[in-house]
Amino acid sequence: CIGCTKCIQACPVDAILGASKRMHTVINDECTGCELCVAPCPVDCIDLLPHPQWQTAESPAEQDSYLARRASKGRARFMARNQRLAREQRQKRRERQKRRIQLRSRASRGAGATEQRQRQMAVNAAEQALKRVLQQLESAQRREDAKAEATAQAQLPDAQRMLDEARRALAQTAKE
Repeated sequence: CIGCTKCIQACPVDAILGASKRMHTVINDECTGCELCVAPCPVDCIDLLPHPQWQTAESPAEQDSYLARRASKGRARFMARNQRLAREQRQKRRERQKRRIQLRSRASRGAGATEQRQRQMAVNAAEQALKRVLQQLESAQRREDAKAEATAQAQLPDAQRMLDEARRALAQTAKE
């Protein structure tokens, strides 16, 4: 046994114990002999042998009684397995829905944060633009360059207006 768990998945009555990468064991008293575990096994490590109670039965009536007990036990285990699988599937579905809801709520919170972050970046850019215009103005005044000073003076109101608008937009986002 290489511990691939394919036999565990195939067994309709959960008669095989084991875990991934561990040797598996067939529970003799629970096995129905359906042979559904044999085909998926990649290393052919499952041998089906007659059950000792079947072999010790002395009459066909005892064999029939044994088969009836095994059949009812197998049905009960099959139904229990199906209920377990359905329960696990419902739980997985609930967990998936919970994760989706959490992701949506994060996304909606993140959208507001993203918008605020973008507006903060706009304020920073407007502040830098105003700072650049002021530096150009100072530089033009030091060099006594009238043309450059006039250009900087013309750009100053636009830069200040952009900064004011960006700050108003940021304040509005903070209120929301």
